[in-house]
Amino acid sequence: MERNLFVNFCIDTEGPLYESLDATFERLEDLLQINVPRTKENLELIKNKKIDLNGKENEAAKILSGHLNQYNTNWSEIDNMLSNVLTKEFRSKFKDSLGNNLILNWFIMDHIGYEINPRRRDIGFHNIYDHYIQILKDTSSYEDGLFWHFHPMSFYKEAHRCATSYTNSIYLYEGLARKIIEREWFPNSFRAGFQTERPDCNLFLEQWIPYDLSNMSKIENFTTSDMEDGRLNDWRWAPDDWSIYHPDHDNYQLIGNMRRYIGRCLNILNRVGNIDEDEVRKAFDRAQLGKQTMLSVAGHDWRDISIEIEEFYRLIYKVSKDYPEVKIINSKVDKSFLNCIPNKNNNSNDKIDLNIKAYKQGNTRLKLEINTISGKVFGPQPFLAIETSSGRFLHDNLDLGANFSQWTYTFDDESIRVEDLKRIGIAANDANGNTFVKVLNYEEINYNEQL
Repeated sequence: MERNLFVNFCIDTEGPLYESLDATFERLEDLLQINVPRTKENLELIKNKKIDLNGKENEAAKILSGHLNQYNTNWSEIDNMLSNVLTKEFRSKFKDSLGNNLILNWFIMDHIGYEINPRRRDIGFHNIYDHYIQILKDTSSYEDGLFWHFHPMSFYKEAHRCATSYTNSIYLYEGLARKIIEREWFPNSFRAGFQTERPDCNLFLEQWIPYDLSNMSKIENFTTSDMEDGRLNDWRWAPDDWSIYHPDHDNYQLIGNMRRYIGRCLNILNRVGNIDEDEVRKAFDRAQLGKQTMLSVAGHDWRDISIEIEEFYRLIYKVSKDYPEVKIINSKVDKSFLNCIPNKNNNSNDKIDLNIKAYKQGNTRLKLEINTISGKVFGPQPFLAIETSSGRFLHDNLDLGANFSQWTYTFDDESIRVEDLKRIGIAANDANGNTFVKVLNYEEINYNEQL
């Protein structure tokens, strides 16, 4: 019997985060409804629980605790942190049972379209992605995972506010379309911003992303305004035993018969949803029974993740002494899902591969055909990305072909005019996390009857 515990250290990779003194007090006021003069002296009094906050002294002090309140405020500070954690010397301190070094999982996001940015987020398509691609290449961090993180946009386009609507996030599709066409990249794994999903997010992910690591189910008594009544981080009904499940159509927290897999991921040294020894022991207990188990935590790159990594592995190594038969395996998130998902034998073993053809039909129409060569596309259709010569990046639905392995699209006056077409991108995953990406340039199509 194999007794394996697949360990994932995840980072919501959002770039630098600045917080002024006024912003710190504004955050306290939003979360706890307290109002005290915004001075450095009062901030220190709150940290040391020496100011009357009507019973909220402990919660306020926790929010302002040392690690939680220490930010990487610019790229230089992030790079300084990375210059430590991306070294072989640091990684080798956290070996698994097979002798492998620490693996990190970067869930990267774009900050796009915000008009109010007091925390000095790095706003722009690919800014964070490109920064990490370069530094991971420079440090030969080829074993790390690169995945997708997304924050819904607030109605007032404030980069520091929490929202929940994917439907109202106007750059959701454009962001993915640009990743496909401009970077030839498409994610197979995802973490929700603020660990928050709603029906629109549930249905969106179900179309393209097989692995969702957003479940933060843990019984806690939330006292801050952003957590109460299931406002954010709501996983009250989701499994908390470190199992992986298919979500329900109407409630992503319940076990159902949708396609994608949802895994559990707790925080580390945060104000809510923290991993602790009991939770680590629960994961080892499950692995001890012969159930392949995924143990995941997440931090942010705008804090010192080296401190969080050390605390996570301190707990793992401490508990592991009581479970000598359980192997600890450092892993990428998608590989952990693949090893731990139930009924994985029901998935096709053939890697997804698609054949893309484009035919000119006169001067005003172009026909795109997509045929499955091997494997099976996760979801109802591949993701169609379009770049126009006028500079727009768009997504549209495909037309279903003769069966569920063929799709078509027609470029003409009813959709995208042929003269406005620059590039076409097609991306898809399969249920095993394999990814297909193909980009066609219109110039090539224009001079070739078939591509």
